[in-house]
Amino acid sequence: MKNFYKLLLLIMMPVLFGCSSSNNIRYYSLDSDTYFIGAECGKNDNLLLVKRVKIPEYLNTKSIVYRVNEHEVIYTNQNRWVDDLEYLVNVSLVKNLRSNLKSWCIMPHSEVIENKKSGELQISLNNFEVIKSSVAVVDYDYRFNFNNEQLIGTIHVEENLSNNDYEAVVAALNKAWQKSVKDMLGRIMK
Repeated sequence: MKNFYKLLLLIMMPVLFGCSSSNNIRYYSLDSDTYFIGAECGKNDNLLLVKRVKIPEYLNTKSIVYRVNEHEVIYTNQNRWVDDLEYLVNVSLVKNLRSNLKSWCIMPHSEVIENKKSGELQISLNNFEVIKSSVAVVDYDYRFNFNNEQLIGTIHVEENLSNNDYEAVVAALNKAWQKSVKDMLGRIMK
């Protein structure tokens, strides 16, 4: 009987220690200019249809991506985005556009509105990561169509981390993202 209890204790120890240890996973969101901003469209506003941001498979994750070298990336397990990066970038982009383009009606591409003069914006994300634990990089190609004109360009923003903790990583990625959207708007809304 003594051996039975020893065996039971031996089997239960990993279970007990596994349950008592905490993962301490921290979740982060991607900021936008405003927490909530709805689509308020006047009848004379131009319509901007925002297509879903194209994101490479390796970036479309809840993990924060670190580039170790030219050919290798690693993912964080304990510090994560609140949702897949594709969702966060798309929501943040629409909010930022609505906040910064007051004379435009900004709608996700799937919500088509008839009888409006419309433009179309497509973004293909290339980088949204931290390089060598010191620089946050946001890099994407954009295509803006309006009135039979097409503007195509690349946005590349780097933001130095203030220190090496995850709050600094997220703050730098957020700051680089915000700068990139404003830079793109400066180019396409001339």
